[in-house]
Amino acid sequence: MTETAQQLVARLTGFTPGPWRTGTNNPYRVYDGGSQSVLHMDPPFNLAARYEANATLIAAAPDLHRELTAALAREAALRDEREQILSDSTIPSEKRAAYEKLAARVSVGKASQDEASQAIMALCKANERLALLLNDALAARKAKP
Repeated sequence: MTETAQQLVARLTGFTPGPWRTGTNNPYRVYDGGSQSVLHMDPPFNLAARYEANATLIAAAPDLHRELTAALAREAALRDEREQILSDSTIPSEKRAAYEKLAARVSVGKASQDEASQAIMALCKANERLALLLNDALAARKAKP
């Protein structure tokens, strides 16, 4: 079973707070914000470049953890807002159905940026709140690597 992002964040606790950095004179050592060593690796000669890359990635871990936690919070807020909007009885059911179809296409990358933007505006002319939410969701998807 694959671990979800939420499960990963929940499991990653108790670590030394960031920011972390690699050593100036020893690229295989990772330090906290001060001079405390968080990790030290002693690579075999033929794997020095790989160990240096690993140390750089490990040094970025607290920042990546913070960004992932923030992204998950934004996603949850958007999901809650989406559910609240979709349960709004003032939105005609045909608009809700069209939105659901578009959201499914956007989520799997089958709708182009232009197609999604045009469809969002067409679906939401009468509901500015929904249009803003959908545009925010589309922007968040576009920002994902």
